[in-house]
Amino acid sequence: MKDQVYISDVAKHVGEEITIKGWLYNIRSSGKLMFPQLRDGSGLIQGVVFKKSVSEAVF
Repeated sequence: MKDQVYISDVAKHVGEEITIKGWLYNIRSSGKLMFPQLRDGSGLIQGVVFKKSVSEAVF
């Protein structure tokens, strides 16, 4: 796994497993999906979490 990658550089690492360090900016949810948004000072990125892949406490 690579060292920390800034959000602004994520596109250079498609298909790789990377680590992003930052803070949780916002969370949206829709049905069985959750969309966490992360910031690190260089940009903003959104992820997708499927309800069945995490515990009920996390979702």
